[in-house]
Amino acid sequence: MKKFLVLTIIILLYPNCIVTADWSDVRSLSAYVQVEKPDTSLTQNPEENSVLDIILSGSKNNKSMIVIFAGIIFALLYIVFILFIENRRFKKMIKARTAELSENEERWKFSLEGAGQIEEEVSNSRRMLQMVLDTIPIGVFWKDRDLTYLGCNNSYARLAGIESAESIVGKKDDEVFDVEIARMYNEIDREILNSGHPKLNYEDHLMLPTGKVRILRKSKVPLIGVGGEVAGVLGTSEDVTVQKNLREETFRIRKLESVGILASGIAHDFNNLLMAISGSLSLLRLSEDFTDKNLHWIENAEKSCFAATELTTRLITFSRGGAPVLQEENIVEVINEAVESGSSGAAVKIDYLNESPVNSVMIDGRQVRQVFLNLIENAKEAMPGGGSVYIVSSEINLENNNRLELKFGRYLMITLKDTGPGIPEAIIDKIFDPYFSTKVMGAHKGQGLGLAISHSIITQHGGKITVNSVPGKGALFTVYIPLNR
Repeated sequence: MKKFLVLTIIILLYPNCIVTADWSDVRSLSAYVQVEKPDTSLTQNPEENSVLDIILSGSKNNKSMIVIFAGIIFALLYIVFILFIENRRFKKMIKARTAELSENEERWKFSLEGAGQIEEEVSNSRRMLQMVLDTIPIGVFWKDRDLTYLGCNNSYARLAGIESAESIVGKKDDEVFDVEIARMYNEIDREILNSGHPKLNYEDHLMLPTGKVRILRKSKVPLIGVGGEVAGVLGTSEDVTVQKNLREETFRIRKLESVGILASGIAHDFNNLLMAISGSLSLLRLSEDFTDKNLHWIENAEKSCFAATELTTRLITFSRGGAPVLQEENIVEVINEAVESGSSGAAVKIDYLNESPVNSVMIDGRQVRQVFLNLIENAKEAMPGGGSVYIVSSEINLENNNRLELKFGRYLMITLKDTGPGIPEAIIDKIFDPYFSTKVMGAHKGQGLGLAISHSIITQHGGKITVNSVPGKGALFTVYIPLNR
């Protein structure tokens, strides 16, 4: 093949040499023809020689063109042949490359399928983790070092008052809570980030948008990164308001029961002594040997005995022996009687509004009347310079597992609000304790039994009494009495 290529190049580059050599052969052939012809003269005509030269000259030019044309054809044939060979070689290369690419494609396809499977498994794991977190009744959240939320569960979202757990991602505390609460949270978080030590099982109070205060048990721990560095904060928040109130209520009831047992025994014994004293005074009154002055002292002694008897009655009511005698009573009339008694001789204005469609209630009228009289007297003593008391009665339906821990059903709700200075937060949990009072102790006030007895009476009626107060804005007492027995 290489020789053919060289020959083609020689034909294309040196056609004159080939033509010259061929013409010498033609001339020799012509001389031979002239010698062999028998009928031709030995002497040639000059005109014939010129014609022969012209013919030979034309033949020479034709021969050059033929040779050149042949060389071109040979070159083209060779090029076509080379292209054919190269084409086959390229096809083999393409086939091999295609096979290699197909093999690599299969490998990549397998790798992509494996990556997709891994990604799906990771996604499923994340969804499972989020589902587990959302099922936990305790709020869980996590933040980065900039104290930006990276996520939380549904329980924490409900506590924070946000729409969903996803909406908290990318936010900071000041975008979720009030400024003061956010500042307090950030201080604790930065302390954990800087020290690397957790803060466990501490209580915190959270004011909800509705105005209610929830008691939270919190724990916060540092999030440790891959390199061992503190990468953020993980925290939990558990709403323990119901449990804490229940514990306090249980402790208060047990304390009241203990004091009630003691008070009941003392009251009965004391009442027996008072009856003897009162009887003796009555006999002395019938005697004719006493002057009017002596009778005055006897009357004072009888009044004191009557006050002491009333006190023992209240103690018996406070104790277990004072169980209510239930009968159908008109609650509006009972409250109005307490309002009339409490309004006498006071600079306090008392307004009562009944919004309940039900007025007939199964209660011990005497005891419930005493409850509202105690509440009114407590409000009057909190406003010595005068003020207002607003009483409103209405009906409410309570569901199961309500925040009051009462049985579900219909209740009569009576609220009593005053315009006094309010109750300090430090003592608001003690006001229903027996013999607790902020006033001067005395025979007619400051005995510390009014609210304790009221609490005991309402509890024995199957209801509840609560108190809320903001310093400087008065106190609000709420009484719940069951309607369906």
